[in-house]
Amino acid sequence: MKLRKSHLLLGFLLLSTGCNALIFGWNFSTAFLTLLSLIVGVHLGLKWLDLRYQNQLTAWLRRLYKIGLFGIGLLCVMILTLVATPQFNCQTFDEAETRKADYMIVLGAGLKNGDEISFNLKSRLDKALEIFEIHPDLVIVVSGGQGADETISEAEAMGRYLVENGIGKNQIIHEDQSRSTHENLLFSQEKLGLLDLSKSTLEQKGIIVSQDFHMFRSGLIAQKLGLDTVGICSPTPLFLKTNYMIREIPAVVNDGLGNILK
Repeated sequence: MKLRKSHLLLGFLLLSTGCNALIFGWNFSTAFLTLLSLIVGVHLGLKWLDLRYQNQLTAWLRRLYKIGLFGIGLLCVMILTLVATPQFNCQTFDEAETRKADYMIVLGAGLKNGDEISFNLKSRLDKALEIFEIHPDLVIVVSGGQGADETISEAEAMGRYLVENGIGKNQIIHEDQSRSTHENLLFSQEKLGLLDLSKSTLEQKGIIVSQDFHMFRSGLIAQKLGLDTVGICSPTPLFLKTNYMIREIPAVVNDGLGNILK
């Protein structure tokens, strides 16, 4: 029996999923590859049933598959639209509004070679420095834990970079335990004392700094936590943005389901 394109595609997806899981563990990329493998696997399974037992039941199963596929596609388009929308205006910011902020949370990104600032992280930190020039009284929270392939926490590397670029140590708060965007913001909230019931979260305004593709989800989580924030983003090169935006699809779904994946 000749290998058809669908079989080759399924084999490639399963191999990619396995390699990704072995190297990076169960993350958003692995979840997305698993979904694609499942879609192709179900397609092949229905083809086999149709050839072997073609009847009314298999016809209904094919219809259900097409409806499900359409629903998944529609959901992906909707999420990508939501992710893309904030990117049009988050790189610019109102200086007068920026000066009203009490704190700034800079979200972490992976380090390279264990302890070096990566491209994405440098982009976020440089944007934070740009904001700091306008509002030098801001309290800055650098948020990011230590990954399995990192020798120091992202927060520590971020703090070092900011100090090297002229920000005083006393203005920087390190949040170094988080492993997800939800934890970034939740633990930063705790560090800032915003969970103190004697204070109203509405009385304190903040800025969240992250990448453009990450801004929709960050803002959504901040809103759920009761944070009064505005998102200011750093740009991402187009050749990288496509990959990151696709990864945001399972990430947004994950947050909607209660942050199952860390």
